[in-house]
Amino acid sequence: LLDPSGETIEVINAGVPGYSAYQGLQFLKEDGLALEPDVVIASFGINDHVPWDGISDLDRAEAATQGDLDELVKAAKGEERPRLSPDEFLRVIETLEGLCGEHGIAFVLVAWPESGVLSAAPDVGDVGYLRFIRQAGERMGVPVADIVPVLRANPEFLIDGCHFNAAGCRSVAETIAGLLSREGLLPEHAP
Repeated sequence: LLDPSGETIEVINAGVPGYSAYQGLQFLKEDGLALEPDVVIASFGINDHVPWDGISDLDRAEAATQGDLDELVKAAKGEERPRLSPDEFLRVIETLEGLCGEHGIAFVLVAWPESGVLSAAPDVGDVGYLRFIRQAGERMGVPVADIVPVLRANPEFLIDGCHFNAAGCRSVAETIAGLLSREGLLPEHAP
C-alpha cells in the first residue's frame, strides 16, 4: 500500500500466532533488532489476557532459566490466570517501546479487537486488554492504530473471535498505513 514498487519500503511480518507481548519482546531482543527496522508495529493483548495454566509467561521464563519448570507447573495446576496480568502486560509494552527508543526505532501499537467489542456499548469498546494498549500509547506518547472502528463498521470481517478475513486484513493494513503517513513515520521519499 505504501510502496507498490517495493523500492523504498520493506515490510517484514514477524508476527507469530499465539505470541504474547512477552514472547514478542524476546523475539525483538533475539532476532528483530538484527533486521534493523525503522518502525516496529506491535499488536498484542488478545493472547496476553487469555487464561492458561496458572503460570504467567514471566514466571514460566524465570522458571525455565532456573530449571524449575516442572515444579512451577505442578504448583500452578488448577489455577487460571492470564498469560500476562495487566501490570505485567503494561511493563512488557513499556519495555518494548524503551528498547525501540534505545535503537532509534519508531514504535506503534495496534488496538486489535475481539468479537466482544460488537456487543459492547459504542462508547466503551474496551474488551480484554484494549484499554491497556490505549493507556500505554497515551502514557508513552506512542501512536495507536485503533482497529475497533474497522470491526464495528464491518462485522463480516471477523472469521472467528479475533481473526479477520482477507478484506478485513486489507482494511487493517489501510488503517495502519494511514496512521504511519499521518504520524510522519514513512521515509521522506515514500509515496
